[in-house]
Amino acid sequence: MIAVRKYVIAGATFAVLLAGAIVIQNSGAEAAAGCVPELLAEPGDGAIVDLALSAPCLPGASFVLHHQGMMFSGLTDEDGNADLTVPALSKSAVFVASFDLGPSALAAVQVNDIDRYGRAALMWEGNVGAQLHAREFAAPFGAPGYVWQEAPNAGAGVFAALGRRTISGGYFVQVYTFPVGASPATGEIEVSVEIPVTSENCGQEASAQSLQILPGKRAVANDLVVTMPGCEAKGDILALGAMYQTMAVAAR
Repeated sequence: MIAVRKYVIAGATFAVLLAGAIVIQNSGAEAAAGCVPELLAEPGDGAIVDLALSAPCLPGASFVLHHQGMMFSGLTDEDGNADLTVPALSKSAVFVASFDLGPSALAAVQVNDIDRYGRAALMWEGNVGAQLHAREFAAPFGAPGYVWQEAPNAGAGVFAALGRRTISGGYFVQVYTFPVGASPATGEIEVSVEIPVTSENCGQEASAQSLQILPGKRAVANDLVVTMPGCEAKGDILALGAMYQTMAVAAR
């Protein structure tokens, strides 16, 4: 007999079948009206999950994708569909797509290779404009091994930016992943945060959250709240350390 768990999210009840990639639909008044979004999750290589959201009743609609404390904004196309590729943060991965003016959808999947990777995520809302930087094996800025949003393919690690910037006040995530189970070298990887001072965030309070998972260790989360320099400092960069543990890796 297949085990079933029930989740209640924003007044909607979900049944989760604990056997592989599944589709979960919500119930409620919206479902009765024929508006039932579906979310399909399929595990891929690199502890990545491919998500397919189908919401024909909600074309061009904004939604928020939730996973293990991580959340980012998305937008359906003219047919109400959205395809997403998301770095998983847990082996038993649950994803929820929630709409502002409609029902939600949930999917769950097993990510069996997640223990092979170290992963660092940075999350924020609105115009903070934070940046995640990964320095592999003491690589200097601009050199191979220094990975960030302007050089996402510069190293052995993988960089992902999630969230639609066209959505005002949306949620955004940057994720750096390193294959600690198959490292090309021995050494350390330092992960840090930088926030450029812009006309949108100068003089404002900026908040963000870091989340890090390493094989064999508990996930570690840290909250950040800073007051940005005044607008006379536009163009400067606020560098923030100590939000992530250094990844120590050995060549395999």
